[in-house]
Amino acid sequence: MAFGRLPNGLGTITKLKANLRKPYRARKLVGEDLDEQTMKVRRIYRTVGYFGSRKDAMNALMNDCTISSQDVPLTFANVYAQWSEKHYPTISTRTVYGYKNAYKQFAVLHDRAFRELKAADYEQAVKDVQPTIRQVCRVLLSLLYKYAIRNEIVERDYSKMVQFDTKRKQTEKKPFTVEEVEELWKMPESTARNVILIGLYSGFCPAELVSLDLDAITNGCFIGGMKTKNGINRLVPIHPSILPLVETERRKSAKSKATGHFVNRNGDAVTYAVLVLWMKRLFPEHSPHEMRHSFATYARRSGMDPVIIKRILGHSLKDLTEAVYTDVDAAIPIKEMAKYRIA
Repeated sequence: MAFGRLPNGLGTITKLKANLRKPYRARKLVGEDLDEQTMKVRRIYRTVGYFGSRKDAMNALMNDCTISSQDVPLTFANVYAQWSEKHYPTISTRTVYGYKNAYKQFAVLHDRAFRELKAADYEQAVKDVQPTIRQVCRVLLSLLYKYAIRNEIVERDYSKMVQFDTKRKQTEKKPFTVEEVEELWKMPESTARNVILIGLYSGFCPAELVSLDLDAITNGCFIGGMKTKNGINRLVPIHPSILPLVETERRKSAKSKATGHFVNRNGDAVTYAVLVLWMKRLFPEHSPHEMRHSFATYARRSGMDPVIIKRILGHSLKDLTEAVYTDVDAAIPIKEMAKYRIA
């Protein structure tokens, strides 16, 4: 049983239910911690003592000379715990995941007093973090300082002073060589090998490739794609070379819980992260996006119609003649796809 609210920083008095000689417990709040599993804030108390009356408990709190909860500086972790408890219920699960990941990047600062941290501390903490993650770190800091200033934890917003390099380094895309593709064909049959070959012979970007519905095939064409009006649900002819691979993956998928999608050996749908791991294992010199780049390169070398290449890749068609041309049925794209060679 807790009594009426006491003045801020004084502490709390609770009467315990047990039949005790000194049932009144006096405590002071000394900090907060965050359970990262449940995302709930746990308050940390220090017990001043147990007393026979509420008056004695009150006197003990008032005469306690140890540090009060108001004098204990909040750590970076404390501020994050308070902010996330209020903010996370209002945003999507995906956004929460991004902020949790950004919070982990500041691990060396978690136990530091928030009001003592400066821009240089944040910059040093994430200097080796990928640019895309640093961008989320910047957003998280901005939100934490907005909360801290509103609640009078700090007076100055250091998130505006940090200088994070959030630009991605532009790397030159390299198409798969003819020798590398031949090496792929000679590998033992596996979903990893099949998916990469299907990517090389279809032109789908990695996200489109792993989200393909293998049951949505019509007239010898995939129906796939995403993002733009030109890219979404477009017809992509299935090259004759990969047709047996597609059928193999369809059979695997039909026996799994992820029907219609590429699946791994456990029957789970293949994700972009899995595709990245496969690529690192088989071709560490290439990124998943270079499958699409390779298709575009070899499609041009094969003499395919440039307009059909655009249509297959889902690129925008600015010319009216091109737009009208692509309204024809799948016969022309299928004919053009038959020209495709990696040689």
